[in-house]
Amino acid sequence: MAGARKPRKKSIKLHARLDTAEAPRLYESLSRQSHCDLRLDLSEVRWIGAACAEILVNALVSRHSCETKIELSNPSEDFMAGIQLLGLQRFINSDQVERS
Repeated sequence: MAGARKPRKKSIKLHARLDTAEAPRLYESLSRQSHCDLRLDLSEVRWIGAACAEILVNALVSRHSCETKIELSNPSEDFMAGIQLLGLQRFINSDQVERS
């Protein structure tokens, strides 16, 4: 009997400005990829607003108990500062963050 197949991993580079205008695109992008592991490249993020932060945190929390995971790759200092300013740092687990 064959073992369970591991979900494939897809990388997505997020835009520098994750504002309200970007929120629908971020939601759509994360929703389309719900069947596979994701690596989100956050290296170019210079600003994150509440709408995109909420979408990202909801995706992280909803996948916490699923077979598919989200990995946060190279979060910029601005991204981490924005998450902290919004009080959401507790949702960003160190095991989800990859730094190169």
